[in-house]
Amino acid sequence: STDREVVSFQWLANGQEIAYEVSLRFEPGTASPSTFTSVLANADGMVLWERELPQFAGVFWSPDGQLVAILPDKGPARIEDRAGQSVWTGNGGEGSGSWSADGSQFAIVEGDEIVVVSRDGTSVSRRYGGPGFAITKLESRQTCPVSPNDELLLGRPVFAPDGESVLVAVNCSINQGTGGLFNTTIRELSLNGLIDRPVLPPKSGFTSLPTPVFSPDGRRVALLEAAGGVLCPDGASAVVTMDLTLLNPGDGTTSELTPGEIVQLANALAAEERFPPDIFISGRHQESPALWSPVSDAVVAYFGATECVLDEDEEVGEHRLLAEGVYLLRIDGLADERIADEFSQVASWSPSGDLIAYVSGRDFISYYFGEPESGQIRVFDLVTREVTDLGPGHSPAWRPLPPEALSLPWEGAVTDNLRIRSEPSTASDTVGTLPKGTKVRVYGEAEGEEAEPGSGNRIWYRVIGGWVYSAFVER
Repeated sequence: STDREVVSFQWLANGQEIAYEVSLRFEPGTASPSTFTSVLANADGMVLWERELPQFAGVFWSPDGQLVAILPDKGPARIEDRAGQSVWTGNGGEGSGSWSADGSQFAIVEGDEIVVVSRDGTSVSRRYGGPGFAITKLESRQTCPVSPNDELLLGRPVFAPDGESVLVAVNCSINQGTGGLFNTTIRELSLNGLIDRPVLPPKSGFTSLPTPVFSPDGRRVALLEAAGGVLCPDGASAVVTMDLTLLNPGDGTTSELTPGEIVQLANALAAEERFPPDIFISGRHQESPALWSPVSDAVVAYFGATECVLDEDEEVGEHRLLAEGVYLLRIDGLADERIADEFSQVASWSPSGDLIAYVSGRDFISYYFGEPESGQIRVFDLVTREVTDLGPGHSPAWRPLPPEALSLPWEGAVTDNLRIRSEPSTASDTVGTLPKGTKVRVYGEAEGEEAEPGSGNRIWYRVIGGWVYSAFVER
């Protein structure tokens, strides 16, 4: 239906099922839709569960797709099975929560506490969400809470992969300003009460409480951070600028990921003394770790860059789209590539590792300023490089192959410093370099130039960013 759009989705049951949400398309000048439809379907397209819910309710499926937590922004939270039988009902949630990786626990926020509910609903535990100390209003705004009279603000709690602790963004009401929240911190709280520590010190510039997204191996956390924005003169509102930050929760170190072509674009604008670009990032559905690859070596996200352009009198401005697309980025920053030249609110790596699913749209400017078109779920095959639209006759596209049938992708190691080429030829452009010992995921192979004359080896491997010569990759 052209009047409806897919607004989110997630993989379940090891890729055998998919849950998605569909809403009426928002039209400029009209009220926002009051409801949306949440659907669970299997790989053959059969609808297993469907429910119409208030627009701001949160729907969170257990990883095996057997239980669903429904969290209205107002009213009681509940967990039920596919048949609608209640497992647990309680307060809290406010539209946001998360399951542990094994589906044995569900966490929500109620006031200043994190509430953890067991899968069968028989066990409920609580942890205070803020630091284990109080401060007065006379002291620095750099910490939180500043007073028992101030409201503690907690983001969505997210379980560590081992299920023994949660990470949550923490702030308080006194740190609210016209630009959003300032000095938000990320804290780790263990369920046994032995760990209560900041893993990211207070940092200004957040416009919300960011949700930590653990990598599958638990070694890193991804954060989508709002870092400011360029306010165009009269005629165009500001577009937020965002960062994709990777955090090591063990030592608190961070790094940022940005596609190389967008970095080059920003440098070119700076050289011409033009407005810096605003960078918008999306791609993570509320159920993490959608944006991470299954082996934690890369992320997938949408990046869009816009520029404030002034009229001849330099009094009225408008935002112009400079570049956008869905990108794959190695977390070590050695390579990235654009797999789609379109806007996407949501992108997700399949559990099998060879498919990227994303919700396509018209373009970022249209979306941001209220003129989106109906979303379509598309699947990009990393092995064949083909794109399939999910719909009638196409729904089996997300079915993963059995392990014994999978030959791609596979993981190897680089045996010498190795250039990534745009094509399987040494005459093509160099788009990156992999140092000796770097691990790579190989998504395909093709015959190309015999890079070592006389060897008879014409095989090149497809990796994130481009092509590498097979002689220097050891399986």
